[in-house]
Amino acid sequence: MSTYPNNSSSPVGSIMNEEQAVVKPLPTTAPNELLKSLLAKESDLMERAAKEVVFSKPLVSMDETPIFRRGTINLIQGKQGSHKSRLAELICSFLLSKSEEHQANFLNLKKTDEPVTVVCIDTERNTKEELPVAIQSIKKKAGFKITDHPANFRYTSFKTVPRKQRLLALRAYITEVQSKNSDPLFVLLDVGTDFVSNFNNEEETLEFFDYLNMLCEEYECTFLITIHQNPGTDKARGHFGTEGTNKASGIMQIGFVDGNEELIRLKFLKLRTAKRHKPMYLFFDEDLHGLALATDDHIKKNTAERKKVADVELVAEKLGELLTTSMLQRDLLKVLTSSFDCSENTLKTRLQEIVDQQVEIINEQGQPCTLQIKTANGKPTVYELQEIE
Repeated sequence: MSTYPNNSSSPVGSIMNEEQAVVKPLPTTAPNELLKSLLAKESDLMERAAKEVVFSKPLVSMDETPIFRRGTINLIQGKQGSHKSRLAELICSFLLSKSEEHQANFLNLKKTDEPVTVVCIDTERNTKEELPVAIQSIKKKAGFKITDHPANFRYTSFKTVPRKQRLLALRAYITEVQSKNSDPLFVLLDVGTDFVSNFNNEEETLEFFDYLNMLCEEYECTFLITIHQNPGTDKARGHFGTEGTNKASGIMQIGFVDGNEELIRLKFLKLRTAKRHKPMYLFFDEDLHGLALATDDHIKKNTAERKKVADVELVAEKLGELLTTSMLQRDLLKVLTSSFDCSENTLKTRLQEIVDQQVEIINEQGQPCTLQIKTANGKPTVYELQEIE
């Protein structure tokens, strides 16, 4: 039986009624009704496509790069304990904040001028201590007292909602929230895989993302979803992660730098409508009790050992800055040896590893590239970046 919710907009309190113990399959829509709906959509698209399209301002930007556009699905992925939830909560605090005078505390993000209602839905933490503390932290970072109840901040727990009821519960809760105001909704789902019974189930996964796309269209929702990575890889968990990668407009990856718990790297794996932002380095600030931008000295101190061995990721990041055009090997090695405390032979080895492993490099235009080595008899070796199609 399909677990896809029906079109009920019943209040969230009735979700656990006995007659709703099992979500019924989505009723089959008559072909003529489907055609009527599609023709109406066609008419609307014809009207919109016949005049200049003015894009709405992104909800959140960073250094002029749009990070979250309205009506999109976005992911934060990372290993267990990599501060995924803290990053997501920081973004929520930023959207709720009443001023930007402490912008540095929000990773130099910029936001839309219009009001946004933030909706946080948790599936993991207990509701007696863990979740209340997280809610307090979001409010305090946004400039509120813990006793304040901002009208544009809504939150609840789905921990006790049966998994097969969670999509129905999601629509019911969003319907209720939207009935109280007309703001665009920014919805955090922490953790996304808890909305399906099996993150390797293709049918459930497709239904989940199709359903979120419907909510984006009908309710002007923008989703931010946290998801765990598979151990030992950079891939988000299971078929859920694969489909999420395809459907998401933006994907961020957060994690410690080579297990160094003093330095955290934030990478932008995907930005559908903009060039990718360069990786950022963060640390956990005890005074802020949250994430903050790492200083140059902090980065230098915590990457010194990696520079001695010319760590592949560090070299790849440097190549993204240097290779704006082709470079001769001797010129490239001269620049690299000034940045890394190792021999030219070690650097040559790392460059070959980057080619062999097809390590992704983000160039100055924010485009993903691979490193190419051009060799020919009697001619000097040349290095250049090639954009990934």
